[in-house]
Amino acid sequence: MRHGLYDPEAGYYAAGRVRFGHGADFWTFPTRLAPAFGQLLAEHLAGLRARLVDAGDLAADAPFDVVELGAGTGALARDIVRAAQAMAQAPEPYAGLARTLRYRIGERAPALRQAQATLLAGLPVTHLPQTADDATAALEPMVGVILHNELLDVWPHTLLRPSTGERLRLGATPAGQGEAIPREALVPAMRAAFAAGEAAPALAVQAHWSSEPMPEDPYLAALTPVLARREAGGRGPAELLYAPEIPAFARWAAASLRAGWMLTIDYGADVTHGLDPAPALAQLRLFPQPATPPLRAPASAALRDLDWPGRQDVTVDIDFSHLAFAGEQAGLWPVLHGPQGLLAPGGSLGDVLGTVRCDLLAAETRRAVEAQLRADSGISVIEAARLVYDAARGFVRGSAGFRLLLQEREGTRGSLRAALQDAPDAFPVRVQALPQPRAGVSAEDLAAALGPHVESFASAPLRTEGSVVCAVDEAGMRIVLPALLETLAPLLEEGPWTSR
Repeated sequence: MRHGLYDPEAGYYAAGRVRFGHGADFWTFPTRLAPAFGQLLAEHLAGLRARLVDAGDLAADAPFDVVELGAGTGALARDIVRAAQAMAQAPEPYAGLARTLRYRIGERAPALRQAQATLLAGLPVTHLPQTADDATAALEPMVGVILHNELLDVWPHTLLRPSTGERLRLGATPAGQGEAIPREALVPAMRAAFAAGEAAPALAVQAHWSSEPMPEDPYLAALTPVLARREAGGRGPAELLYAPEIPAFARWAAASLRAGWMLTIDYGADVTHGLDPAPALAQLRLFPQPATPPLRAPASAALRDLDWPGRQDVTVDIDFSHLAFAGEQAGLWPVLHGPQGLLAPGGSLGDVLGTVRCDLLAAETRRAVEAQLRADSGISVIEAARLVYDAARGFVRGSAGFRLLLQEREGTRGSLRAALQDAPDAFPVRVQALPQPRAGVSAEDLAAALGPHVESFASAPLRTEGSVVCAVDEAGMRIVLPALLETLAPLLEEGPWTSR
């Protein structure tokens, strides 16, 4: 993943081979719902800044720092800054954001830095020092918000079996040839193929499990009871996609914030989802997608669809529990975790801040998004209206798989912890708060308990692994949370999550 995505000369992102948008490799919510997504976040930023000012964390006229990591095309930065500028004549706290916002981008892909600079020309947005080899940017301690959308899913991951001390190792052979490419020869081969403008040969990927020391991460030790329950009953060793850069990233974020928050928006879930041996959708995926993507397959099954590093996006469902745990170790407390629809009007964060006005489903908002989409892609009026309505409805209603995690710097006087600790639409994310089946409960017991509360939208079998506390999973199964929790309580360990 590291070489295929971030090599400066041949990496999919670093060298600029990625194509964003409708009809391209993939698109993200900031582009699918532009400019409304940026306006929605700007309104949240106005409310967060007001809390810092009211509590004395930030002087009224001091810069309010927002740092976006991995900014893609730059569309989100553009829309947030323009929305803030439009607030200049609005009442407080919106005018305060317009007056004090200092927006900066941390981007490790050189080609994307250039594309962002072009899109953002004339706007007050600057780039922080960062190279393709740097996971994080150079940043002095600030007061404000660090945010990133669909960033950690493309950070390098490795597949571990923590309880047995094994990790998956890959080898590659050019199609039709017998000799494997040595690890040290892979990057020169990638660079030579792209420099010559040749169609890179496909690879046959071989995988084997290698016994070697596990990463020195307290998180893996904290998972011991979770792994023990997962492996009870002879289900074999649990496999987990693990991002080795997460602990250092959490320490960097905590050191960069004197007061404020980090907002992560991405697809993934808690660690019980990551340990699911038969997920509804493979947790490691490639874009452009193969003709028949693997469904209900473990992450390793997607490896057969690897073509050539540098030509494809390699993306992973992120482990929000790992990010929350690493944050706690560094001084960032998880205050809110749940579907990204929490950002919409009526969501817990918007209710607490009281500044969210952007209704993504409102006709006027959708018309603005449709106009932006048509300008960017050239599609018809009817097609734009359909795509925008589907995207807005998916966002507001939970957006299967897409979640947010809001982490707060310890010592922030404008704290959100008390206000959000009982948020009705939040999901557990801390390892010690996750619901775990009792050792003696079988998959059949769970299936029988879940059955009356699940409506399948995809004729997929009922899932009895992974996280049972989610609003919508990747297969589209909706779960009625209050009734579900009441029904499952006798089958699950007692804990603070039960009464919630």
